[in-house]
Amino acid sequence: MPFIQSNYKPPRRFRQTDVNTLYAGLFRKYPTVEWERERLELSDGDFVDLDWVKHAEPTTKLVVMTHGLEGHARRPYMAGMARAFNRAGYNVCVMNFRGCSGEPNRKLRSYHIGETGDLLTTIKHAIKLTKAEQVMLSGFSLGGNVVLKLLAENPSQVPKEVLGAAVFSVPLYIVECNKLLNTARNWAYRWSFIKALNQKAKHKSEKHLNAESFRKAKRFDEFDEWYTAPWHGFKSAHHYWETNSSGPILHQLEHPVLVVNAKNDTFLHQSCYPEKLARKLKHFYLETPEHGGHCGFVDRNANGDYYCDRRAVAFAESIAKDQLVS
Repeated sequence: MPFIQSNYKPPRRFRQTDVNTLYAGLFRKYPTVEWERERLELSDGDFVDLDWVKHAEPTTKLVVMTHGLEGHARRPYMAGMARAFNRAGYNVCVMNFRGCSGEPNRKLRSYHIGETGDLLTTIKHAIKLTKAEQVMLSGFSLGGNVVLKLLAENPSQVPKEVLGAAVFSVPLYIVECNKLLNTARNWAYRWSFIKALNQKAKHKSEKHLNAESFRKAKRFDEFDEWYTAPWHGFKSAHHYWETNSSGPILHQLEHPVLVVNAKNDTFLHQSCYPEKLARKLKHFYLETPEHGGHCGFVDRNANGDYYCDRRAVAFAESIAKDQLVS
């Protein structure tokens, strides 16, 4: 599909990457939505918590959403997207990854950047519960990679009701992105993530007899080598990163997907803007606005939507229309 020229032009002060990133995460006026929580029990004895925003009228449209690393369903950027889809006539189901809903999960294993099984279970459950006929997927950062990997790794397993996906700020090539996250430029972001991850690892090492003894990680490569890889069946951190990058398998997509990665996102390596690939592949739409930061895309308008909210809904409506026409 043709490479998409972005029309996102934020207010001048939000053209600085950190301002856009931090404002969206810390200072955005919280979008008003009415959440309903459901606990979904999983076949291995663990659980994920789902946060719903139900539409006021009966609808056959559904969106299933995923959040970023150490986030949760009710973060402002997730609430904003949920509100936008709900206004457009969708039931909204946001999956909290294991251990991210405010309560530790039961198993030693948790979630990671390529764990798709829980998402697939959630999608099937949400379709059955709502009797949805048109299903859209959306995700941010780590959650966006999970969505892409689910759609690309084995398209035949995806429920027939799923039309496609719109994802934002996605590290398509994890090895390269980890190198950027370990630079001095990103020290504050890295410290925030690692601090939260260390707390969870310490809790698990104390609770589970088969867990590794706790060591305080300072970098993602240390954390993934010591904890993520062994707890989830990978040989090493590098094996984990290579196995779960969605970029190398985008050519296997059979559903239309939109990837919006801002060029000034300091978390993303240059490989995460594969314009040539987007021009070649039938189902891969790529948009790379000059600004937006990481999971930012701040916008000013009367209804309070950010650019990512409006863009995801517009893409969902366009592929639904194309399906009806065909």
